[in-house]
Amino acid sequence: MTEDELVALEERYKVETGEYPYKINYFAFIDEIDLVFTQKGLEKDPLIKPQPYQPPVELKQTLTPQEEEELHEYMLQLGKAVYVQRILIKPYFQDKVNLLVICMICVG
Repeated sequence: MTEDELVALEERYKVETGEYPYKINYFAFIDEIDLVFTQKGLEKDPLIKPQPYQPPVELKQTLTPQEEEELHEYMLQLGKAVYVQRILIKPYFQDKVNLLVICMICVG
């Protein structure tokens, strides 16, 4: 990620306390990441049909047709590697289980 993208993430999830180092609402960040995989609370009501993920409008970026084709090729390669090597991806995003609601992060 670029420095500007990291700053944008910090700004989006920063908790205003007036203290340094800044505090980040880690659960809100992880909840938004989880939306890509499934709908929250699905285990409590399994008959709900999850809605397709819609990224926030301010985060949408347009790609040129050539960039879209390159992205598509990369995603196919990634999907093939995940399938062939039986890599489990979701566990890498489930690291919030035993964490506090707010984690501290130093802004450099």
